[in-house]
This record gives sequence, C-alpha cells and structure tokens, in this order.
Amino acid sequence: MKPFHYEETEGLRHTNIFQKAIETGVESNWLILGLIIFFIGLVIIIGGIFLSFQKFNLNKETKNKPATIIAFGVVAFLIGGCAFFSILMTKIAPIQSLGYYEADAKVVNIEKQEKVSQPTQYHFKLRFMVGNIQDKKTRSVDIITKKRNGIKNGDKVKVKTPQMVFTGGEDKQVKVDQLITDIRHMRDNEKPEDNGVPKFVSVDEFNIQKQSK
Repeated sequence: MKPFHYEETEGLRHTNIFQKAIETGVESNWLILGLIIFFIGLVIIIGGIFLSFQKFNLNKETKNKPATIIAFGVVAFLIGGCAFFSILMTKIAPIQSLGYYEADAKVVNIEKQEKVSQPTQYHFKLRFMVGNIQDKKTRSVDIITKKRNGIKNGDKVKVKTPQMVFTGGEDKQVKVDQLITDIRHMRDNEKPEDNGVPKFVSVDEFNIQKQSK
C-alpha cells in the first residue's frame, strides 16, 4: 500500500524563473554567492579599464598591471555568471510546484519521553488507514514530535511531511519506505529522486494533526 499522497500548496508551472527562486529558496546561498562573484568581477573589470586610461600617469613597473587586473576580473565575472545561470537552469527552472505528502492514520500508542536537558518528546505509534479501516498489512510507523496537540490513543490523525519542492517527476502516491529514512536501509549514494520523492524525511520532521470528527 502507498499511504502517502501528494497535496499541492502552490503551483509554479507558469511562474518565471526568478520568481521561482524567490518563492522556493532553492540553492539560495549558491545563487547569492555566484551573483556576488559576478559583480565583483564586473567591478574589477571596470577598475582595470579605468586604470588602463591612466597609463600615462603610471611608471614602467605598473603599466602592465591594468591588463592583469582586467584578466582577473574577467575570470571572476565568468565563474560567477556561469555558476548563477547554471543553477537557475538546472535547479530552479524545472520546479513545478510546492507541496507535501499526507497520510491518514490512527494512533495506536503514545509514549512520553522526558529528559533533563532535552524538551519533552512524544512518540506516536501510528497505523495507516484505508477509509475507516486500519491497514494491518502496511507496517506501523513511529513519529516523534515535541507537541501532543491534544491527541489521544485511538484518535484519527493526518500525518504531513514538511513542505517540499516538486519538479513534476515525483510519485503522487508513495510507500512509507520510499519516504522515511529512519525505517529503511539506504544504499550508499541513494538519492530521493531514485525513490520517486523530492527528499527523504526523518520521523521527527512530520506534522501530526487530529482529524475533526
């Protein structure tokens, strides 16, 4: 059974590439770094050109320095520009939507854990549901949260992943072991996209909400 199904929060199919970058924050640090290097290179080039027009004021030892400065600026300009636009085209342009995976479950057991130097944690043992029937063929899963949210044993709940960035090739319905890293043995260098999901999720990253009756 595939208990988790895709829910879209924001469609980005018709959004321009720069707006996608702002909305999702994907690779934002690298984009900013690339842009900074790009503009540093541009400033160096302009500075080198300015110095080249002042050659008549330079002595013999410094007359060749403008060309060196411009060459250095061109290298920085190209590296920064290529990095920036490469990230835009390979990481940002394919983005189609923002969303999350959600599943219906029933609380089988709640264990409260209190430690001296750590916040209180609640371990929820959940059994996934098919309509109003517990799916006993699919293994139960333990989810860890810091808030109980008034949930009791026997309550029906919605289990949601954090928001994810989707490029369109991911599965709409996924199995537990496609998604949750803590209950699966991962092969070396295994990637989320190899399992049809945008990212792997840890058991302490889920949001649990009590279903209204």
